[in-house]
Amino acid sequence: MNRRAPAALAIAALVSAPRMAAAGPCAPRAELDGDTVAVERVTDELSRLGVTVAAAAPGCPAVKAVVSLDRDGGIAVAVRGAAQRIEGRVVSDAALAAVWIDSWLRDDLDGWSAPSATASPRRVPSAEPAPSLPAPTLAPPGDVVPAAPTRSMFERFAISFAYEQSWTDDGSLRRGGNIGACVRVGALCIGGRARGAWQPELTSEAAPATAASRSDLSVLATASLPIELGNIFIAPEVGLGAGQFSTKRIEGCKPVMMPPGTCDPTDPMCLMPTPAACDPTMIPDANGFIYVGDELDETSYTPRIALALRVAIPLFRHVWLDGLASYTLAPLGHREPYGGGTTTAPAPFSIPGEPGTGFQLGVGLRVGAP
Repeated sequence: MNRRAPAALAIAALVSAPRMAAAGPCAPRAELDGDTVAVERVTDELSRLGVTVAAAAPGCPAVKAVVSLDRDGGIAVAVRGAAQRIEGRVVSDAALAAVWIDSWLRDDLDGWSAPSATASPRRVPSAEPAPSLPAPTLAPPGDVVPAAPTRSMFERFAISFAYEQSWTDDGSLRRGGNIGACVRVGALCIGGRARGAWQPELTSEAAPATAASRSDLSVLATASLPIELGNIFIAPEVGLGAGQFSTKRIEGCKPVMMPPGTCDPTDPMCLMPTPAACDPTMIPDANGFIYVGDELDETSYTPRIALALRVAIPLFRHVWLDGLASYTLAPLGHREPYGGGTTTAPAPFSIPGEPGTGFQLGVGLRVGAP
């Protein structure tokens, strides 16, 4: 018998004694941080695997992991083991994230012993083909936080089109539309909006025999704050800009008798409108309008201020039904009536001045960010 064997056994026992003394029953532990939703999901899966989610304790070290939801529905995981080794990857769900963290516990934790025979057996996930995972990314030691997901173009930009009706403070109704665009800057959407409204025929109770057409064009710089409420977004919006308001008189012409001999005088068709021959005596034409002859055509330019509320309802991915309610002010506009101060246009045939305020309602489509 070799006389050196007892001595070797004694030395091995002395070397392993400290480690054996330190080793004791200690459940596997993982310390999680990151998104609240991701942490809750991974914690549930780790508990099914028999892993305790808690901070490290004396004699019970823990693997540290940071988890967050990925924009494609997966979970990004960054793990730091006991040897300060760090890896990060993206997995398809919380179950795979828990299995990967658990594998670090088996490889890296020192002083952990298998659960006793009386402990409940650890659940082993069913054998399924493992999805292909991206190659691990090595990072320097330290706390690793997964990078925030990059927004797509449709989540950063938006363009909208809408039909509008506008009611002004002079009681008239105009129809038109608007087109807008904006880009997300933090919580805000900064951009612009172009608006147009037309009124083909405006009459007044004071002068029912004369009329005018109106148009209102404006361009605004806008800033809105989208707020999520369930599946919809509401966005208070403010706009500053300038506008052009045009007013043009609609002239009337009277029917004139055709020269004798050109038709039967008893034939009603002998009274035919001749656009080139307008009556200077202010006799209403077939439309009830008179010929004034002052060639009224006025345009003014004024600043615009708009306060609005947008509502975006999802239709498809990145496509929204967009509703808009806005109140617009046009200070410094021409409030006095047009015309009515000349020989050809007496006061009874004046045209109302420009409105100072208006309320708009619009509905359309929005593509991109809400």
